[in-house]
Amino acid sequence: MLTELQKLLLENLKIKADRTAIQPGNYNIPPFMVTVGGSMDVLEDEAYTPTVDIPLIPTVALALKKMGIQREHFLKVMSESVNEVLLQNRSMRAALLAQSGLEEFEAEFRRKVLAELPNKTRKGKVLAHTTVQQVVQTVVR
Repeated sequence: MLTELQKLLLENLKIKADRTAIQPGNYNIPPFMVTVGGSMDVLEDEAYTPTVDIPLIPTVALALKKMGIQREHFLKVMSESVNEVLLQNRSMRAALLAQSGLEEFEAEFRRKVLAELPNKTRKGKVLAHTTVQQVVQTVVR
């Protein structure tokens, strides 16, 4: 039976297949053997601010309610903006924030809203440095 440490090492293997080389279909995989070894750094648990706990859609709904007659225009602009921002890379997004003057808003938001959210704890990261080699079975006659 595998130890918990061995299971954690296997869980963190980052072996990627070339998915384009495999056609759709049903495949039977015969048993194969590999040797796995290496080292792992298991880091301490860490605290984080759970920004996903902010109810984004209800917050937008309340903002829309408060906007009154501007509501339809806002929805149109918001939809267009989401589509355009998704096409941008990180540096373009950062430049957009700098140009819009929202950096100050973000800093204040982090200070006033995010600071009030209770921190949560997540398990520490596992940094695995592994080697995987297939064991070639030979048949001796």
